[in-house]
Amino acid sequence: MAGESSVCGECGEPIIGEDPAQRKPCPKCGSTSRKFGLSLHVTSSSSVTVQAEVVTYPQRLIAMARSLIDEGQFSFAVVVAHTACEIATERSLYEAFAAKGLQDLQDWVQSLNYGYNLANDRIRRLYTALTGDEIQKEQPFWSKFKKSADRRNRIVHKGVIVEKPDAEESYKAADELVARLKKYARLTYLAQCQSFSERSYAPWPVHAFMCIAEIKTFGKVP
Repeated sequence: MAGESSVCGECGEPIIGEDPAQRKPCPKCGSTSRKFGLSLHVTSSSSVTVQAEVVTYPQRLIAMARSLIDEGQFSFAVVVAHTACEIATERSLYEAFAAKGLQDLQDWVQSLNYGYNLANDRIRRLYTALTGDEIQKEQPFWSKFKKSADRRNRIVHKGVIVEKPDAEESYKAADELVARLKKYARLTYLAQCQSFSERSYAPWPVHAFMCIAEIKTFGKVP
């Protein structure tokens, strides 16, 4: 069993004991970007049958949100669930930029420090342009996720207190989003492998550049 580690996304400095919901600048270079390892749980039987389950950091946060609901910490559960969503979105964009061979552009977008709230239309359009996943067309899931993201913002910015039904709804929406992003990250990885095998990169969508330009023009998203 291996635990998940976190390192600075810029200089590789190990980051220990950091709260994922409140990132602090790297003590070495000052960056707030992160790269994460994975937890791998392996079980085997006497017949040498091996079953491996990969648990990502966002999935661990989703499990934490579930525990918080069970403990009656409903507002905290909503915030943690959406932290999982933002980390999952960050990873998906990172993988998508890598699949296009445009890591430098990814670093530039990250330096804008606009966050990874997929409920924001500009970030969502960038995600769709990079991955081809028209997630906004998945109903009623998308409407429920947008509603949950608004709930999270009201908790964080206005101190709103929510009850269990709201927390359960947010948990379900966040869990579905994290699972979907993991699925598309896998598809992106396979596309990247195919791209390398063909010694060429998938064409870079022009509308992705337009999304990035729009983000820069209109300023920081909430």
